[in-house]
Amino acid sequence: MGFNAKETKKLRNKKATTLANLLGCNVSGQTIYGIKDDYHFSLNKFIYNYSTFYQLSIACDKMLSNEKKVALEKSLKVKIEYNKVNGDHIMNAKFCSNYFNQNKQANQMSNIINQVIQALKEEAINEYTYCAFCHLTKEDEEGEWVIYNGLYIYAHPSCVEKEATQEEELLKLEDANINKLPLSIIFSILGAFVGVIPAMLVLVFADYLFAILFAISPVCAFLGYKLGKAPLRWYATLTAIIASIFATFIGVVIIYALLASMANISFMDLIKDPESGFVATILQVELFNAIGILCAWSYINYINQFSKRRNNK
Repeated sequence: MGFNAKETKKLRNKKATTLANLLGCNVSGQTIYGIKDDYHFSLNKFIYNYSTFYQLSIACDKMLSNEKKVALEKSLKVKIEYNKVNGDHIMNAKFCSNYFNQNKQANQMSNIINQVIQALKEEAINEYTYCAFCHLTKEDEEGEWVIYNGLYIYAHPSCVEKEATQEEELLKLEDANINKLPLSIIFSILGAFVGVIPAMLVLVFADYLFAILFAISPVCAFLGYKLGKAPLRWYATLTAIIASIFATFIGVVIIYALLASMANISFMDLIKDPESGFVATILQVELFNAIGILCAWSYINYINQFSKRRNNK
């Protein structure tokens, strides 16, 4: 018997609480947060390609030098990236953590936190202590450290409330656009058909299969979905993938239908003929389509995240 969504969330929150206790930190939902040498930090878990990753985030007033950044990445096996908003540099150190033992996980995290903060101190990089939203000081309102979207940031309560209200309005707008989903699905299928044309032309005239050409179809399918203006939720990428698989299958069927017409035989007779290789072609093409989807996956996710960030502004 499996866990339902509510039970799974409780289990994940319990694991986060256990890790937080081992680190001597606090926890909010699944976000672990704490203070080390006057630096406020947060830790968040995410899954990528079936591997468990964590992200250490600290709001800084400037960035690490490139030499120090490269040295940390090599020694700690982390990937350091920055999100910059005005003077605020959110430093994100991402690292893989596949330990099943939570004590080992906590030791790994503690080591990374200590060394990253030590590097910040060595380069005289301070926390960003202006409001993370308005980037100002207000005489009539004190800021406070809060957890917001997984980040431990300094902000004015009124700014946090304003930002939360805007996000709520955006979610309501997305819900209102759910009725545009059928149109987005249609545009996604049309985009997939447009994208699969180059791969089909090469297959017909050169008898070759190129995975990189099949990567065009899911990208066009996703752009078609966006054109329909339905919400960019988890099913947007799934719709693009299904549309790409469907378009590829129909593309092969059309090719064989044309071959049957030129040979003056019925389509069913042609595909039933073992020498026609219909089934083998379908399997080969869909295999290359799967490779093409994998090639396009990161780009689709990039477009998706970029669009969400732009909509949030």
